[in-house]
Amino acid sequence: MSANPRVYSAHHSAFVKTKFGEDGASTPEFDFIVVGGGPAGCALGTRLAENPAGYSVLLVEQGTTVEQNPELQNLIRLPLLTRSLHGSSFDVQYPTIGENQFAHRELKINSGKVLGGSTCINWAIWTRGPKDDYDLWARLTGNQEFSWDAMLPTFDRIERQTAERSEGRISIRSSCQSPRDNYWSSTAALSLEQAGLQRLENINDGAMLGYGELVENVSAGGERATANDYLKQTSAAGLEVWTAVRVEKVLFEDATEDGKKRAVCVSTHVGTVRARKEIILCAGAVQSPHILLLSGIGPQSQLESYRIPVIHNLPEVGQNLWEHPVVDIRFKLRPEKRRDTAEDLASIRTAGRHLDKWANEGQGLISGIPVEWFTFTNLKEKIEPSLSQDPSTTEYEKTTLLRTAIPHVEQFLHYGHGLAAAPDPFQSSYISMSNVVLTPRSPDPINPRIPRIEVNQLKEEVDREMMIAVVEKAYDVLSSKAWEDFLEPQEKPDRETVLDIIKERLTTLWHLGGTCAMETSYNTGVVDSSFRVHGVQGLRVADTSIIPFPISAHTQAVAYAIGEKAAVFIGQDHL
Repeated sequence: MSANPRVYSAHHSAFVKTKFGEDGASTPEFDFIVVGGGPAGCALGTRLAENPAGYSVLLVEQGTTVEQNPELQNLIRLPLLTRSLHGSSFDVQYPTIGENQFAHRELKINSGKVLGGSTCINWAIWTRGPKDDYDLWARLTGNQEFSWDAMLPTFDRIERQTAERSEGRISIRSSCQSPRDNYWSSTAALSLEQAGLQRLENINDGAMLGYGELVENVSAGGERATANDYLKQTSAAGLEVWTAVRVEKVLFEDATEDGKKRAVCVSTHVGTVRARKEIILCAGAVQSPHILLLSGIGPQSQLESYRIPVIHNLPEVGQNLWEHPVVDIRFKLRPEKRRDTAEDLASIRTAGRHLDKWANEGQGLISGIPVEWFTFTNLKEKIEPSLSQDPSTTEYEKTTLLRTAIPHVEQFLHYGHGLAAAPDPFQSSYISMSNVVLTPRSPDPINPRIPRIEVNQLKEEVDREMMIAVVEKAYDVLSSKAWEDFLEPQEKPDRETVLDIIKERLTTLWHLGGTCAMETSYNTGVVDSSFRVHGVQGLRVADTSIIPFPISAHTQAVAYAIGEKAAVFIGQDHL
């Protein structure tokens, strides 16, 4: 990392004395304090520090840096090795409560605990989402800055297209630009065509219905691009980064003339830091509402039950959590057809060939995740009857769910066993399909104490209908003529068997949002359309927790965009 920004770790023995004085009682001051060093926080902190006004900015991250963990550093480089990082010191692994979900079991929700956040431990999949999601976001919030046309320049500032050599901070490429040379590529594409799906030239051009090539945040050299790339590429003198520092809550001064208290400090486990202008929470969809609740902002009855002094009664804090449930369907390759799948890496004998190809040519299976093709399908006709007949369906749900230009579900083909652990990697190889509900109706709340997440996956009938439909589609794809010479046949299960399969395999893609939702024409929310927290001054939230409805995308691209947008709005407010 370059000399700018300056990075300090609370693990260093001199940190407290350096920052808080010999007696630990000093209060360092910055213009802005950004809490959370993930994609939104790194983008926001960097852009604020690059503002011509010359702001001083503190970026606080609870995890350490990649460089401080050399044993994990090489695992981060290659997205294929992502699974090895889950459960490591870079992963929070939030516990969940499983009692109310369709499959009664506890899940572990992986989340990055390292500078760079979850961009260091995810699968490096880059989807912006459909045009209609952004246009609806703008319409519901009354802020056209969230429309598709207004977001396009924001994505241009983020993305460095390796083929086009654009000037963004995060390198992206499509699978055809990578050196994968996958044996199964043409067969997989043919099976999707035979299933009746239309080929997309670019899954990120806003029109997503059909199938197309993976886009990933990976450099031309094959290394994962993370939020740290914002920090590495800035020369802003005013940016300072603290790692291994846990923010406990926000502190407020007495009410101003308008009756609102002003956020002035963050309390951390090593001391208190003051913000001269604003504090911005970018800690993610679990930690941002958790910090608000511990700071006294949230549902009054809930705060009082935990004896937390109430700063402002804001009922929607920590509510309305959405995420993307996923179920894998696996088909075994015929024994004589086993080759070039993720299972090859389980054996030294078969892994050697792929390692040699990567070392000598920079090509092959190890050059990326064993995924190339994504499908996106609209299910409005499928879900409209159940939503219309349900008296509890709100107008807001009809507005967000019953649209024809969005994908309700996503699928991606794996050359291997899928997202779950391989059942028998030494004996069998697989082609599999991950099936994702992108627009779930079932909301999940967050408990302020732990935090602990109540996962209501597929609790609602409409969510189950979407998952059943997409799982059945997976059987059609994997049973298509394109695969018949390669895969052992499976009989397509009946509806009850499909439900049993879903219960057994249901898990999460760790795409969380909605817990500090932006105000819309239907909901009061937690923040306004400029990310400002209702009822107080000097405090904003800018991460995926503010997205007011489930977005039909993997969430890292939009997280960067939120950070970029917040930097623009804050800069305008402090002219």
